[in-house]
Amino acid sequence: MRGVNWLGDAVMTTPAVVRLRERFPDAHIAMLTKEHLADIWDGHSAINEVISISRGEGSLQLGRRLRPMGFEIGIALPNSFRTGLELRLARIKTRVGYAGRGRWFSLSDRVPHPKEVYRMRKLPPAEVAAAIKSGKRVQPDIPTSGHHVHHYLRLVAALGASAEPCQPVIDIAVGEVGAALDKFGLPTGDRRPLIGINAGAEYGPAKRWPLSHFFSVIHELHAQANCRFVVFGGPADLPLAEILMDLVRKSTGKVSPSIHAVTGKTSLRELAALLKACHAVISNDSGPAHLAAAVGSIVVIPFGSTSPELTAPGIPDTQRHSIIKTPLPCSPCFQRECPIEYRCLREIRPEVVIKETLGHLHENDELIFS
Repeated sequence: MRGVNWLGDAVMTTPAVVRLRERFPDAHIAMLTKEHLADIWDGHSAINEVISISRGEGSLQLGRRLRPMGFEIGIALPNSFRTGLELRLARIKTRVGYAGRGRWFSLSDRVPHPKEVYRMRKLPPAEVAAAIKSGKRVQPDIPTSGHHVHHYLRLVAALGASAEPCQPVIDIAVGEVGAALDKFGLPTGDRRPLIGINAGAEYGPAKRWPLSHFFSVIHELHAQANCRFVVFGGPADLPLAEILMDLVRKSTGKVSPSIHAVTGKTSLRELAALLKACHAVISNDSGPAHLAAAVGSIVVIPFGSTSPELTAPGIPDTQRHSIIKTPLPCSPCFQRECPIEYRCLREIRPEVVIKETLGHLHENDELIFS
């Protein structure tokens, strides 16, 4: 399988991988993936081999490297022209992927896009302004079948696999959780609830809930439930993490919350292990949110410009996680930056996120890692 290039998308492909294994229980299934995502596939129960694509490795080079491996079937999970070409250059006989993007040449089995499934459309700023002025919703309703989990399941269904969704899962051993907690100074014997905070989102500001709201949540959860916190993110999120940590340090509360920042310090598997240790993770719509759900943590997500019908963590329509969204007529606009001052995010009040998180804490008073 030729894997996708983004963390959240990779997690959403795991149900398709599981269904493919069910269809071919004795097959040797390899995941071909960009090297920055290779770690999450290590040890996955449905995968026999992980093949990393090195940074800068071209399609021709990759095709030549794959040819001696003798793969009989290749599935291009991304829609790009390049991924289909890679499978053809590898001389794989059966090459499955979605039709379009000039792929008639590279794919042997082209799966049509269902006509009834919603395709994401960015709203131009003028349409956003018109929607706000008129109060009439612009985007059509998005069916459950439009979720990205279904998008990948249809590809393996073309090979006879089940298209029934199952919970996305990334396998992380308990020993990995303990090792990560020790490495980053989070005591395993501390019985206070551990809450993950992910304030970044690579997509852009229109996915990022205000830092002041995150701070309010940290302050109140500490006051009401004696929670401790760990701040996640990649190297690009370091400025956001520093601002948030500074807000906490300057807090006028009697006792400062116990908070650790591991932003930019973890490997992908360490990130997954720490997310697994969290009782709940409060995150923007981003890769870490999907990863948290896939390792078993509860996720609370304030959605901005994007659509939970397309990219909510877990199985579509699941009730396990808390998905919070402001019903504005311009939503979802799918813009990276908002032309109307990020109302969809600002109007999700901290009190709502606090209530949802406390509800999850009360439902399960045992930490996932003990």
